[in-house]
Amino acid sequence: MKILKNVLIGLIVLVAVLVVIGFLLPSSAHVERSAVIEAPPVRAKFAELIETLAAAGQGSSTRVMRALLMAEPPSMDKGEMTDKGSINQRAVLASRAALAELRRAVPQIHVSAALLDYGQSLISASRSSPELLHGLSPRAGLALLRAARAWALIQGRQAVIPEDLQTIFPATVGHRLSGVDEGEPLGGDELARRLIQSVPIP
Repeated sequence: MKILKNVLIGLIVLVAVLVVIGFLLPSSAHVERSAVIEAPPVRAKFAELIETLAAAGQGSSTRVMRALLMAEPPSMDKGEMTDKGSINQRAVLASRAALAELRRAVPQIHVSAALLDYGQSLISASRSSPELLHGLSPRAGLALLRAARAWALIQGRQAVIPEDLQTIFPATVGHRLSGVDEGEPLGGDELARRLIQSVPIP
């Protein structure tokens, strides 16, 4: 629990620093803000913090599926942030058309029948694996499909490929996997990677 608290504090501090930097930069520096957000060290640091948070989480309610770094901080004037500091998602989507368009584009990403079969094979393999206490549920399969579509869109593709499923599989379902305790217990991400290795790509 202490690790989870420290990671959350670290994420909040990092976001606060980026927001403060955003406020200090002149409005003509939008490109520079985007450049900072797109910088590999910044993205790597956020990825590291999210992975640490995911490892310390005890269930899906504490699992971070994705994070969005915005070049412009939330605007109080536009109602994007409440007076209590919460994000008003409806207002953010209304005022940031490009973001809303991306959300609408995710379900349009094509998934072939063969890829659906591959995803189902991964789910089925979890149910028959002697290394796992429980298999993955249909809800896990739906989350996997949504995440794969979003990942393909981020990569600039209009269709999901097997490598998309393999890339997001540990992050999407790792927290749902529990190993049979024989010797040193394996983490969910490692169990997910073993499932990937056990299922051939169609």
